[in-house]
Amino acid sequence: TLPTTKELKNLPVLWSDQEAQMLHGTQSGISRQELLASWKNDFEAIKLRNCPFQISWHQWLEAHALVMSRSYNLPHLDYAL
Repeated sequence: TLPTTKELKNLPVLWSDQEAQMLHGTQSGISRQELLASWKNDFEAIKLRNCPFQISWHQWLEAHALVMSRSYNLPHLDYAL
């Protein structure tokens, strides 16, 4: 089964910046920042293409986290999730 939104909140990539401060200076913190920057670039690019659906940044984050939580093995993402 897929995790609930509440369960996804345990992933550092979905933490608030304040919550993520405890990761400052760690590989997990760096990976989180890189991942969020990449996802933000994708999100902004899609918004520019006049997509037929509307999605908020928060919904975009949750959707990506859900997909990544299914154990995809992609380089440099393991620390952030």
